[in-house]
Amino acid sequence: MKKKMTKTRILLFLILAVGLSFTQNASATASPCQGWYNTSYPYRLALTVSSTMVSSTQANFPFLVSTTSASLAFTDFTGGHMGTSTANDLVVTGYDGVTKLNHEIEQYTSSTGQIILFAKSPLLTSTSTICLYYGSSTASNQQAATSTWNDYYLNVFHLATTSPNGMFWDSAKAVNATKVGTSTASSTGQIDGAHWATSNANGSGGATYTTTTATSTSFWINHTTSTTRGPLVAAPLGNTNANGGFYYEPSTSKLTYQQQNTVFLRTGSVVATSTWVKFDATYFGSTMSFYLNGVFASSSAFGAGRKFSLFGKDGTTNLYGGAIDEIRFASSILSASYIKTAYNNESNPIAFWGTGTEDPLPNSCSTFADDTTIGAFGWLNHANASTSDNVYATADSLIDTPSYYFKATNCGFSVPAGSTINGIKVEIEKKKSNAFTNISDNSVLISKGGTLSGTEHSVSEEWGLTDTYSTYGSPTDLWGLSWTADDINSTGFGMGISIIDDAVPGTASIDHIRMTVTYTAAAAAASSTLVSSQQVIFID
Repeated sequence: MKKKMTKTRILLFLILAVGLSFTQNASATASPCQGWYNTSYPYRLALTVSSTMVSSTQANFPFLVSTTSASLAFTDFTGGHMGTSTANDLVVTGYDGVTKLNHEIEQYTSSTGQIILFAKSPLLTSTSTICLYYGSSTASNQQAATSTWNDYYLNVFHLATTSPNGMFWDSAKAVNATKVGTSTASSTGQIDGAHWATSNANGSGGATYTTTTATSTSFWINHTTSTTRGPLVAAPLGNTNANGGFYYEPSTSKLTYQQQNTVFLRTGSVVATSTWVKFDATYFGSTMSFYLNGVFASSSAFGAGRKFSLFGKDGTTNLYGGAIDEIRFASSILSASYIKTAYNNESNPIAFWGTGTEDPLPNSCSTFADDTTIGAFGWLNHANASTSDNVYATADSLIDTPSYYFKATNCGFSVPAGSTINGIKVEIEKKKSNAFTNISDNSVLISKGGTLSGTEHSVSEEWGLTDTYSTYGSPTDLWGLSWTADDINSTGFGMGISIIDDAVPGTASIDHIRMTVTYTAAAAAASSTLVSSQQVIFID
């Protein structure tokens, strides 16, 4: 079955150790990313959104990635491939693998590969893929915090205890808040750190924000205990619009919007205690709407609004009995689908994006030719298959007549002597010229010692109209043959593909071919010794 694949780098790390498994040239599984951002980056991680997590397509959506992977650790640590100890070399791109997305890192642990970051997607869909590139020790800081957030965000307070810019740093406009009283911070927030407001601790400042215009407010709370009217976001005493804001109401265990001690709107349901809950509020015209955990909760119409510039405490002695995380003010109405998608993303970022698969940077094979053991017509411009650049090796089909094999070999593998070969995977980026032709695989075989043989791996489905990677074999598929390291390292190792067409003649185009060899190194006396590094890949 065809799968959309991407370029792969074959970085061979020869580590002399007992029973270690390796993958050379390409990743162990297919990556949905396409081109490669920059060859100074030897690794990337592809993440694809879970289709149920995006309620509808979102434009310019700031999304969260929160994951831990040994490969994302700094290179000083075992298995780590991050090029800098701060992860400043990290680049985030869209599915094309090339278009850079603005991002900011909220937290990074160099020893474990834990990373928490936000990036902005120009168009987030239920099938979106992002690509994280890393491993460049010479790259400058690639972050662009304020550009990660849309212009309508007035403030974005992550309240991260490990933030290099401080807990009250504003990522949206750099209009920072300040501490009032003794600030209490915790590392147990919903996303990273949190602001615990059980004493005189609170934040103050930021952009002027008022509900008299189209606005949206969002934050996470973890309510513990409070016997007073606890302010979440409020105005200081002496403000022209004093004591207006979002409060926790102990008598009902609900969140409210209040003005001058008068409640105008409550959430329809109580707020659970000792757990993180996401709250969103939108205001437009004269109507305010509440959302809890991404679901509409209540709405009400009322008049003039209030300005907000405090969180955790208002201008009186009122204190909120709990924690607050990720406070955001926006001068725009966020849609219900936006709010739901943001909740899905922030409540479970692993389920939203998955854990992904690391790809090494791909190289190309160097020898391409027709193999006439089958077929009646050949291929043109074989050398165009050396890179994925939309310049093609082609063959014009004949009805019900197979083509010669397009064979790619001499790919520069260097599997250590004595290794056990576990599997071979081939990925071909290909397309057909028009919708009327029925071009499909006639035969796909492996090349051993220059001879095409082994188990037939062709599939019957037609080629698509756009470049799409199709996968043949797997990390555990030996193609029906026995293999040694010398077989893989031979200039005659490779693959071949023949096409057939049973309808209107058309043109078959191959843009790129890559191969993956998975092996287990032989036992050796030395251990954890890096001997060399190498790469490989194939045809265009």
